[in-house]
Amino acid sequence: MISAVPRAVFLCLLAAVALPACSLLKVPAEKPEMSPAQLVLAGHDLRAKAILAPMVEAEPNNAEAALLLSKSLDGLGELDAALKLAEKLVESDASNASYHVHLAAVAGHTAEKASMFKQLGLARRIRKELETAMSLDPKNLDALFGYMLYLQGAPSFLGGDKAKASQFAEKIAAINEAHGWIAKASLAHERKDQAAELDFAVRAVAADPADFDTLAASEQALLAQNKREYKAIEETGCKMLEVDPWRPDGWRMLVEALVASHCWTELDELLETAAQFNGDDLTPYLTAGTAMLKAEQRLPAAQAYIE
Repeated sequence: MISAVPRAVFLCLLAAVALPACSLLKVPAEKPEMSPAQLVLAGHDLRAKAILAPMVEAEPNNAEAALLLSKSLDGLGELDAALKLAEKLVESDASNASYHVHLAAVAGHTAEKASMFKQLGLARRIRKELETAMSLDPKNLDALFGYMLYLQGAPSFLGGDKAKASQFAEKIAAINEAHGWIAKASLAHERKDQAAELDFAVRAVAADPADFDTLAASEQALLAQNKREYKAIEETGCKMLEVDPWRPDGWRMLVEALVASHCWTELDELLETAAQFNGDDLTPYLTAGTAMLKAEQRLPAAQAYIE
C-alpha cells in the first residue's frame, strides 16, 4: 500500500516511472580535446584562463586569444582585468562589432557591482558600445539582443524604452526565427509574465530544437514558473545534455528535478557524474544545496553541497 512507503521514497518511485532516464550520463573513456574557444563556450573558464593567460602574455597582439581570455575572466568575475582587455581590443580594431558587444557585456557585469554613481557612467558606455556595434553590423544578433535588454531595463533618462525593446525583438525575429522567440521570452521574463515567457520559449525550441540557446531559454522559463512542471524540466535537461553534456546547464536542470522528487541516491550519482564532465564548475552542487535548503530537506547535505 502507498501508506506503507515513506513519502520521499514514494516521490522518487513516481519520478522513476514518470521521468525517462537520460541516455547520455556516462563519462567517455577519453575526454575530447577542447580548443580555448570551446572551453569558454562550455563555461570551463578556469581551464581556458590557464591556457590563454600565458598565450596572451607571449603574444600581446593575438586578438583572438585576448578576446577569449577576456570572456573567461568575465565568467570568473575578474571584471577589472576583463574590462581592460576588452577596451584594448576595441582600441586595436574599432571596426569589429563583436569587440564592441563584448565590451558592453563586461561593462554591464561591472555595473551590477558598482556604486550608483558609477552605474550611470557605465550605462551610457553600454549604450554607446551597442549602438556602435549595430552601426557596424546591423544584423549582429548579440548586439541587437543586448540593446533590446538595455531598452527594457534602463530608465527613460538613459534611453530606456520598453515599447522600442519590443520592436527590437521583432528585428531579431526577422533575422532568426528561433532567436526572435528567445528575445520575446527574455522580455517576458523581465516583465514577469510567466505564461508568455514559457509560451515563447516553447516556440523557440520548436523553431530550432538542436540549438542550445533555445533550450537555455526553455530552462529559464520552466524554472521561473511558480508551479514547476518537473517532468518538463527533466526532459529539457536531458535534451541539453544530448546537445552538449560538457556545459553545466543540463545537469542543473536534472538536479532540480531530482531534488523535487526526493531521489537522493540518484542526486548524489548525478552530481558525481556532472563533476567528471565539468570539474571546474560546481554550480550543480550549488543548485542542489539551494533547492534542498528551500525544500527543507537533508539540511546537513545541502550545507555540504553549498560549501
